[in-house]
Amino acid sequence: MVIGDMVANNARRIPDHVGLIWEGQRITWAQLNDRVNAIANSMIDMGVEPGQRVAFLLDNSKEIVELYFAIAKVGGIAAPILPRSVGREIAYIANNVAASTLFVGADYADLVAGIRQDLPSVKWIVGVGKGHSYSLDYDELLSKSSKKEPGVKVDPNATCTVFHTSGTTGQPKGCILKHKTKILSRLAAIAMTPHVDSDIAMIFYPLTLSFTADMLLSHVLRGIPTVLLPNFDAELMLATIERERVTVAYVIESTFDRLLSHPGLEKYDLSSLRYLYATSATKDASTGIKRFKKLKGFKAKFWNAYGSTEGGGWLTHCGPEDIDRSLTDPTFSNVFRSIGREAILCRIDCVGEDGTLMPPGEIGEMVISAPWLFSGYWNQDEQTAEVLRDGKLYTGDLASKDKNGFVMLEGRKKDMIKTGGINVYPAEIEAVFKENPKVEEVAVVGVPDEHWGEKVIACVVLSEPETESSLLEYCEDKLASFKRPKSVVFYDSLPADKAGKILKRQLRDELTN
Repeated sequence: MVIGDMVANNARRIPDHVGLIWEGQRITWAQLNDRVNAIANSMIDMGVEPGQRVAFLLDNSKEIVELYFAIAKVGGIAAPILPRSVGREIAYIANNVAASTLFVGADYADLVAGIRQDLPSVKWIVGVGKGHSYSLDYDELLSKSSKKEPGVKVDPNATCTVFHTSGTTGQPKGCILKHKTKILSRLAAIAMTPHVDSDIAMIFYPLTLSFTADMLLSHVLRGIPTVLLPNFDAELMLATIERERVTVAYVIESTFDRLLSHPGLEKYDLSSLRYLYATSATKDASTGIKRFKKLKGFKAKFWNAYGSTEGGGWLTHCGPEDIDRSLTDPTFSNVFRSIGREAILCRIDCVGEDGTLMPPGEIGEMVISAPWLFSGYWNQDEQTAEVLRDGKLYTGDLASKDKNGFVMLEGRKKDMIKTGGINVYPAEIEAVFKENPKVEEVAVVGVPDEHWGEKVIACVVLSEPETESSLLEYCEDKLASFKRPKSVVFYDSLPADKAGKILKRQLRDELTN
């Protein structure tokens, strides 16, 4: 099986079951497969061949769902571009993979028109939605093309997608993912978090992100419908869960917090939820989980998981039994600070600089073994060799593992601060600051110091007024002296990339200059 077979398989098995719910439209698997085939056949007519890269710049929509599977059916390689990208970023990604075709949402047509001369490999641009001026229109292609299966033989070991990383260490790198490994990672995810035929799942994060695309693939592979929202809006999400009787939803830390702070949370009927995936690797989610559990009719089980684009999917997993136990058992206190235990078929080691395994509780680089790791960076052999060694992924993340097998992220290896010859891990200091109710956001960085080599600086966004001296005093009985920040710098907001990752390198540069 390849990615393109998933929708066709559901169209044979359960043709009249709803596969996608978008803006009130209820699209069956048979209807979705017809649309996927029509776009796939139109690409063949344009000259798209197996191995060619097809980029798309689209907001969440039924069209972006169709494109993932249509590109796969013709043996093409999907190259998603985040909608918030600027012109130079769009051109970089399209040129990096030498895309032959580009699908563009109408809202981005003018932006792409302004960089057309910078896209030499792009032969065809297809406009999606009303208001674009391109000669090729998505809906017209749909109406004119055959709905028959394209019949292209696609190798399961071929590349299906190139997702570009956010580029916190320079230009984005294209992560190569294959049909076979991607399907395997989704099967493992389904095995760890079993769905039932009556499930209805929800997605509201951009489908151009790898983890969101993974959600979609899991739902399609299992044959359950996806309710797709244009973006995150707490009111819309809660109302949709109630109206559509959603049973499965995913929220990351920031979304989890925004839902909890929504003034109308208690008025919505969330009793349909069976599972709520509440990823929270850096903040204790126990208070929020307890509040959800007190909502009238709420009976969902909580899960946590961690993955990465290079990792090819989920790498850790924390099920409801462990989460529930952690609420009452102090021996499981690490659960809410952790990213869970190793996922099935996955191994995580924490290794020292000399490659030796670190004992429980000790910090080392997180090294991952899994059958679904990415295949490397597109046209970047040197960078690939740095992270893929002997079939293992050297993540550059610092982590520790406790005696129960729970993995704690401790920051990035490059973010580690060496002060007075001692290694200091920003994540530990950040966790202390996050316990302060007046701190909304924090990032800890090291800057050059003549005496100590590096000194620790805390960059803080406040939710309530507070002084530097009070925050430093707050740390005195919580951190060893060498770990305590030498100063606190206040910000209205911390610089972040499009995926929401704080740009610590930018903070270091600003504080150093």
